[in-house]
Amino acid sequence: MTVIDDYEAIQVSIPTAWNEVSGEPWDDGNDLIGSSIIAAADIDGFFNTYNEHGVFFRMIFLRIVAALPEVQLLYWRRDHRSTKLRF
Repeated sequence: MTVIDDYEAIQVSIPTAWNEVSGEPWDDGNDLIGSSIIAAADIDGFFNTYNEHGVFFRMIFLRIVAALPEVQLLYWRRDHRSTKLRF
């Protein structure tokens, strides 16, 4: 079975037994961070025990990543690299 998050940014194939699915947006209570998919036969059991199989996948929006200082530094290094600089 294929499931898609609410923003249609992530598509995941899962077993049909994982009939509890959440594709709600990933946020921190104030800002939207990205998309996510959670799927399991019992999502509560998946998060609170070691006995339940499932998947929890998140994808951060690029505009958020680009604002992080570490990523800005990588962009700067890419744009200002010399011929001797290796990645």
